[in-house]
Amino acid sequence: MVNQMTFKKLIIFDIEAKTSKTINFYEGINIITSKDNQLGKSTIMKSLYYCLGSEMFFSDRLNLKTKMHFLELEIKGKPYLFLRHGKIIVVKDRNGLHKFNSATELSHFLSEILELKVMLESKGKSYVIAPPVFTFLPYYIDQDYGWTPELKSFDNLNQFDKNKRKYYSYYHLSLLNEEFGEFQIQKKTLEIKIKELLLALQNATNLLEYINNTLTKFKKEIDLEFLRIEYENTLVKYKKYSFDLNNLRKNLIKINEEIYKIDNIINNLNESQKDHEKVIKNIKKNLEVECPNCQSIFEVQAKDVFRINYNISDLDSSKIELIDLKEKVLEKKQKVEKDYYSLNELLHKIENEKVKSEITFDEVLRFKGLEETQQKLTTEYLFNDAELKKEKKQLSRINKQLKSWNDSIDKANESYRDILEYNLHLFNTKENDLPSKIEIDHTISASGSGQVRVNLARIYSFLQLKENTSNSHIRLPLLIDSPKGGEQSVSNSELILSLITDKMELPNQIILATIDFDSFYRGDVKDFNLIVLDNPQYSLLNTQDYLSNEALIKQYFELYWLACK
Repeated sequence: MVNQMTFKKLIIFDIEAKTSKTINFYEGINIITSKDNQLGKSTIMKSLYYCLGSEMFFSDRLNLKTKMHFLELEIKGKPYLFLRHGKIIVVKDRNGLHKFNSATELSHFLSEILELKVMLESKGKSYVIAPPVFTFLPYYIDQDYGWTPELKSFDNLNQFDKNKRKYYSYYHLSLLNEEFGEFQIQKKTLEIKIKELLLALQNATNLLEYINNTLTKFKKEIDLEFLRIEYENTLVKYKKYSFDLNNLRKNLIKINEEIYKIDNIINNLNESQKDHEKVIKNIKKNLEVECPNCQSIFEVQAKDVFRINYNISDLDSSKIELIDLKEKVLEKKQKVEKDYYSLNELLHKIENEKVKSEITFDEVLRFKGLEETQQKLTTEYLFNDAELKKEKKQLSRINKQLKSWNDSIDKANESYRDILEYNLHLFNTKENDLPSKIEIDHTISASGSGQVRVNLARIYSFLQLKENTSNSHIRLPLLIDSPKGGEQSVSNSELILSLITDKMELPNQIILATIDFDSFYRGDVKDFNLIVLDNPQYSLLNTQDYLSNEALIKQYFELYWLACK
């Protein structure tokens, strides 16, 4: 079939032990069976979608660190080879080798070749491409985790909230697309913004009401025109005196700087005078000086003593002039300070003076401030009101589109319920009464062996619904592991195998793993690919298989390391 993915060959290879297991699959129905448990049926089943990037519930005994998985498959007739070791997956196709280090990278690649992109809301509230597991979720029933009321055949599903990940089903039905996630984000953003705008409008309304009441009361108590004239006259005087006061302040700063410079020079003269006086005092004590080099004795000349005395006298004269200058500057400072304090007092008086209406200058300013605030709030209110109308219109458009999607989902759920009700009867589950409305991921609990048949009915109902919805989708292999579990009766076991292999009529490739298949199947097996495991328990991989497939394993091994260079 053209629109189909088909598994061709699986090789599980132990790098250290040099052992392997090779399984060939055909289109149609493949049966993996054995006479005993623990021979490796489930390991083979888990390995298939594991190769494609899903995380599975492998037992610790398998030791994935030493294992490499090679999977040959076809998608719409085109060959692909998937090579996986740990977190790294290498894909070989007609375009060459592709190496993927993360689930996100691989998901983008798979979405292109499988023509299916699942977008889910992350716990960080953004829409992201879902990991590969959500592409394969409807196509695998695990032996241990697939037969519980909550279908959980793959590991690491909890990275998305349960009520968010349910949408994956509707991507499989081609009812949702990438735009759905974008619209969901836009809706949440708009709802938050609308809530903020409504709050802003309410706060503005309350403030405007308070201001209007206050201004109305204010206007009744005062003559606003007189107050305006008085206020403007007062403001003119205030601005003039404030300007003059600022100039006086600058003048005082300059005078203080000048006094500081004079004091600094006088201090320097005093220091120099002290040094000269020390020299004269020393000369008077001893008029003879010994040369430090030749030790000769010299008399101090009278002219030297005279020169030092002259310098001292000159310093005294300079100091007297500076002291006189400082006195003049101090007198100037006193005058400026007097003018400054007088003008400053006048400014305070203007600030506190009362106009004839007994309204203080501060109250005038408060009244003007209220008027300005009223104008500003009114402008903001009108802007926010316009924004609110725009955002509501946008939200209405988004809700209309989301409703269209939700209507499609509701319709799909109705169809699913009808199909499921029929299949529950077909699988002999009579204890479950379905509610009038259910979603595709609706959990259905049953007792004992009934849970197996309920889950089979659910899986088949979804895949049949998918066939009814669209024939253009790519059909993936359906893997069913141990459907006879839960202590099925012989008749129920025969019924289950008959339904899976004959009656359900799905076009998908089917791989079924079960113990003692030939003991419970009554039909003709000639059209089945029967894979019988007869190896010892816990010894699925063996040396003989490795030797038989050594050349192919080495070839695939080299491809993997070539891509990882």
